[in-house]
Amino acid sequence: LAVANQAILLGLNELAVDVLAPLCRGSCGRPERPDCAAPMADPATDDSPAEYMVRRLIALAEFRRGELSNCVARHTGESCILPLQGGGLHVNRAGAAAALEWYERELELYPNDQ
Repeated sequence: LAVANQAILLGLNELAVDVLAPLCRGSCGRPERPDCAAPMADPATDDSPAEYMVRRLIALAEFRRGELSNCVARHTGESCILPLQGGGLHVNRAGAAAALEWYERELELYPNDQ
């Protein structure tokens, strides 16, 4: 987990996901890839604190991937102003879409987690 965390801090988000994915039972870490299995169905019996953290770090890495590929690489005056519009809209949606899937999975597993 420490390697993946450092990779995220350094902006090496793909590396972080590649390191974390094998640690996450029930999913390869890339929801958009066809070789990914469904998330675990029963967190009460299948989940562990480490897997919970792995999934959260994967979601964060994907979120940061989307942020770097759009907000940083394609920065405009509209990039940081909400609501996003015009040049601030994401063109490369892969990272944000993957993060959304991971966060939706977490919400399904832990609906009361705020």
